Parts: sequence; C-alpha cells; structure tokens
Amino acid sequence: MLRKILVCLVPVITILSSYYLYQSEYNISINENDIEIAVSEFLNEKIELRQYKEVENLTFVVYTIEKDARQGFTVLYRGMNQKYQLRFATYFSPNTAFRIDRYKSLKNEYVVLYGKNIDEAINYVELNASNSSELVLVEPNEYFIETIKYNNINYDYFEARVLDIDMDDITPEYKMKIKDKRALGGSKHKAEIFLLYVYITGFLIIGFIVTFSLVKRKDTSSNTTSEQRSTGE
Repeated sequence: MLRKILVCLVPVITILSSYYLYQSEYNISINENDIEIAVSEFLNEKIELRQYKEVENLTFVVYTIEKDARQGFTVLYRGMNQKYQLRFATYFSPNTAFRIDRYKSLKNEYVVLYGKNIDEAINYVELNASNSSELVLVEPNEYFIETIKYNNINYDYFEARVLDIDMDDITPEYKMKIKDKRALGGSKHKAEIFLLYVYITGFLIIGFIVTFSLVKRKDTSSNTTSEQRSTGE
C-alpha cells in the first residue's frame, strides 16, 4: 500500500518542485511597481523606472539609480508562465546620451536604441552603413527606447547620426554635451538561467528513476508472489 502511495506521490512532488523552482525565477509582472522592485533588489540600489517597452517575449527597460542619477538598462525575458525573468542589469554615466545594442527575441533580432534625450533635441537617429540605412523616429521624451528589426537592416556595423526636427545633423553639437562617456559604468549578471534548467532536469530525472524503481519493485514482488503460489499448488 505504501509503495502505491509513493508511486503516485513522487511524480507529483517532482513536477510541483520543478514548477515552483521555475516560478521563483520567472516571477516579474510587467508594471511599473514590479519592475522597479525587481531591478532595485537585483542591483541592491534604489532605482527609478524611466521607460519600458514590450517587444514579443522581451521587455526593454531604462531606469536611473536614485543616489547618483546613473542611467541603467535591462531586458526582461518572458517565460512559459507569462511572467518575466531579469538576467542582467547595466548602468553608465548620467552624461551618456544613448546606446545602441542588439537583442534576440524568440522570432527576431532587434537593434535597440535607448537612453537619454538630452534637452529633448533628438527627433531622429539615422543608422548608416555601406549598403543600407535606417531612419529611426525618436519619441520626444527625456528617456526613450526605440527598436528596429535587425533583418530589416542587414549589416553588422553602422554609424549613427543625430538629427533634429528639421532633419539637420546635430551630431557634433550633441557630442559636446556628452561627458565622461565611460565613467561610472558597470553591469551585474547572473548565471542561474543555466542552473535553473539543470535543477529542473535533475528533479525530473530523479523523480523518474525513483518512480521507475518503485514500479519495478512492485512488479518483481508481484511475480515472486505468483511464483510462490504456483509452487505451493
């Protein structure tokens, strides 16, 4: 009787343990309060959320650290439970204008422009390469996040020009406002994404082995009993 109970309980306990482990990592909802709490706890710094933008299974986030106004950026990754996981957070000088990076979603790769629109003078950012170019409209906010599908651009290296509302090139003037571009920079990452799947896989394998062993013992025990009855007859 005990063996039957264990055969039923072990798979259930294994699946529930894996589920709660997954839930503990993918536990962020997309709202201002949850994002601020998650990033603040991750960095151990009080932050103020400035902008966030949802694109497919990714949410791009721009924030500032309250004590010294450093700018920061992170990406939240959506899990199967529709909650999000924070894997890294970067921060850099408050005098940095904006940055350009590339990130992959489940379906596409994106060029992401993010940061501070000093004096809100930027209206466009033009990305130029030898074989193509892209004009990106920048929202008239103090902080911004703009995304472009990378497959629309088709080049690995590009230069950026900053344009105002009249499409005039203000790149030289704008660069004069950017000081100590590399100062106060840094990042924090975590490796738990790999370990998470290792632990979940380990739980499932152990649960399968234990359940298989219990079932096998039950079958062996049943066969032995049958043989003893046959011998007795």
